[in-house]
Amino acid sequence: MRSPLHPSSLTLHPRRSHASALAWASAAALVLALAVALVLLLSSPPKQRQRLAEGSTLILEGASYGTRHQFDPRPWWLKLLRPNAPPGAGLLRGASFRTTTDTVVAWLLRDTPPTVRRSTGLYGVIVDEHGCWFEPSSSDWGFIPARPVRQIQQVGFNAFPRSALQLRLGLFDSYGRGPAASFTLRSPAA
Repeated sequence: MRSPLHPSSLTLHPRRSHASALAWASAAALVLALAVALVLLLSSPPKQRQRLAEGSTLILEGASYGTRHQFDPRPWWLKLLRPNAPPGAGLLRGASFRTTTDTVVAWLLRDTPPTVRRSTGLYGVIVDEHGCWFEPSSSDWGFIPARPVRQIQQVGFNAFPRSALQLRLGLFDSYGRGPAASFTLRSPAA
C-alpha cells in the first residue's frame, strides 16, 4: 500500500489549475476595467485656466449655446441623478436666463488669491480666424469686474462666427490691450 504522500499518489490536474488561474485573471481584469471606467465617468474633464499678470486665475467653467442658459457646477452624473435639484449653491451658482436669439455664453470664474491687492477689469470679445472682433451683446455683459470675489461671471454674444468650428474668447483690458487671457470654445457648428 502506498503512502498518501507518495509522489505517484498525487495527481495534478493541469487543465483544472490552468482554467482556475485563467478565471481569476479574467475576473481581476474585469474588476480593474470597471474601476477605471468608473473613475473616468465620475471625473470632470480638465478646465481651461489662464493666469493673469496680477496673480489671479481665470477658469472657463463652461459655455452654453441657444436661447436658454444656466450654469450648473455639479458634475454630469449628479445632474443625472438629481435633475430637479437646484443647480448649485453659494457664489458658484450662476444665473439662469433666456435670450430672444441664439447666443453663445461663456461662464468664467475668477479666482483671486488674498495676496493680490489689485485686479484688472477685463472686457471679453469673440475673435474669429481673421482677427475680427465680435462685441458682447451689451457692454455690461462683456465686462468682468476687477473685484476679487470668487463668483461666476458670464460673457454673452448674439453675434459670433456661426460657421467656425471653434470660437476664441479674448479678454482684454479696458484700453483694448491684450489679450490678458484667451479661451477656446466649441462652436455650435462643430
